[in-house]
Amino acid sequence: MKKDEIKKDTPVEMLPGTCRFCKQMSTLEMPIEWNSADRDEYTVERCECVEAETYTRRKYRNEQAKKTIEKQFGPKSLHGETSEDVRDFLREVVNLIIESEITQATIRLDGRTTATITDTEKGIKIKRSDKEEEEGSV
Repeated sequence: MKKDEIKKDTPVEMLPGTCRFCKQMSTLEMPIEWNSADRDEYTVERCECVEAETYTRRKYRNEQAKKTIEKQFGPKSLHGETSEDVRDFLREVVNLIIESEITQATIRLDGRTTATITDTEKGIKIKRSDKEEEEGSV
């Protein structure tokens, strides 16, 4: 989200931006260094038209899900890192869920790790399951 990019010590001033959905122009306090595309994106995030609110909600859910994927499957994961290709695939699954193409996916990453991504009322739920394998013979 553009608002998350604004730091406390960033110089800001009142600048114009346009919502790409309803075309309403607004003057909002934004960082001076933002170009017109950044200002317009921020304006969309702040606009109250239905299309902008839907877009912003989807964008927020997508960003939160991507952070969760990095936390659970990235380099700082408690259970070990998965490849960037796998994380890219999981992010694409999230996009399909956000766009209502699918509602859930379960992906077996290897013999012991499974990723389950589900659309819930509270947002996108991402679950990693790691099972310890035991072999034995009688």
